[in-house]
Amino acid sequence: DTRRYAPAPLQRRLDARAALGLADDAVVFGCVARMTPVKRHVDLLDAFANVRRTTPQARLLLVGDGPGLPEVQARIDALKLHDAVSLLSFRDDVADLLPAMDALVLCSSSEGMSNAILEAMACGLPVVATAVGGNLHLVQHEQTGLLVPPLDSISLAASLQWLAQSPHARRRMGLAARSRIEREFSLDAMVLAFDQLYRRLLGRE
Repeated sequence: DTRRYAPAPLQRRLDARAALGLADDAVVFGCVARMTPVKRHVDLLDAFANVRRTTPQARLLLVGDGPGLPEVQARIDALKLHDAVSLLSFRDDVADLLPAMDALVLCSSSEGMSNAILEAMACGLPVVATAVGGNLHLVQHEQTGLLVPPLDSISLAASLQWLAQSPHARRRMGLAARSRIEREFSLDAMVLAFDQLYRRLLGRE
């Protein structure tokens, strides 16, 4: 739904950040995923800890809950990331959280067609994702985001660090992501694609 999920005006972005206690100049990464082993939150936390060493204004929002929560909390404790990571649990207002973010991260070891990626791209966010499953179809490397090998926190950290220090690249990729969603994945685009398919099957084209 490209009307509900759309790039936010500046004031909405500032309000979303203020509601989460985020500074205006924070570089905010978000992950919207159920906390299960396949989503590899621990890899994300390890990578984010490396990013924080050179970009202290970096912040991470983890949206979701699940059986992996204790392990996630333990890794946050071990890495001393309490001041930089926010555990937001399950939320039904993701559309209101995305404007607070600068990029979405999804580092699953396997993945289908992720709604989280589609929604973030529709909001004009670049996406850092592992090169697995449906991510390979949704994220165009260095165009709408960055693809990294799965189970590789070092490569993930490098990609996050580069985006954290490259506001122009974040904007460029975010605009390209929004454009691609409108062109290929919006409700209107999908209706048109089905209409054309049915017409071909009926021999009308």
